[in-house]
Amino acid sequence: DLDTQNDGFSVFVTGHMIDKPERTNTRFPSESMLDVRGTLWNKLNEINCTHGIRRLICSGTAGVDLLAVEWILPNNIAGDLYLPYDQETFIENARSEERRVG
Repeated sequence: DLDTQNDGFSVFVTGHMIDKPERTNTRFPSESMLDVRGTLWNKLNEINCTHGIRRLICSGTAGVDLLAVEWILPNNIAGDLYLPYDQETFIENARSEERRVG
């Protein structure tokens, strides 16, 4: 019951990566990032004000997940980042993606 007294909720956020420029079947075009961020942040603010968020959980994808991380930082909310594979591989893939996209 959401109306009962509690110490806050853990919220899990997952979503799409921002599309690469060459993607033809778009899911999350970069031009929609500000709208997505606004919608996500409004929902997180609503949940936080109504019920309290004590922890945010996400996977660190360069898209919705990182937009959620941007929200928790100024709100002093704890976060857990679960990488899809080991840290070294994750960082190398992110760097190679940065080099590829430029």
